[in-house]
Amino acid sequence: MKIRIGFVSNSSTSSFVCNIEGNVFSLSDVVRKMKMLVKFYEDFIDSDRYYIKFTEDSYKVFVADDKYVEDMLYWDKNSEKMKDKIIIEGTGDNSIPSMFFDLIEESFNATRYHLG
Repeated sequence: MKIRIGFVSNSSTSSFVCNIEGNVFSLSDVVRKMKMLVKFYEDFIDSDRYYIKFTEDSYKVFVADDKYVEDMLYWDKNSEKMKDKIIIEGTGDNSIPSMFFDLIEESFNATRYHLG
């Protein structure tokens, strides 16, 4: 039997909705902290071993507008609660390494959505 050690891909994109309960982070706070996360990845994680590059181009940070809320109805019928929230979204399949999901959720009081 073969066992894969390391990163396993299911080709999906993730979106994180920040500030769901309580703590309020500004857009600049989130951008700055995500840059720190990328720097950590570059300095301490062997990206060749995990078969994925994580750079500032791997995600985008923005404030959810009406169009985003409407698009998210597919994943959450209560997506109106996302309006004006800060969003961290992968720019492609697996562009945010899964090893950082919990860290992002805890750091930004965020809820993760698997976007297929």
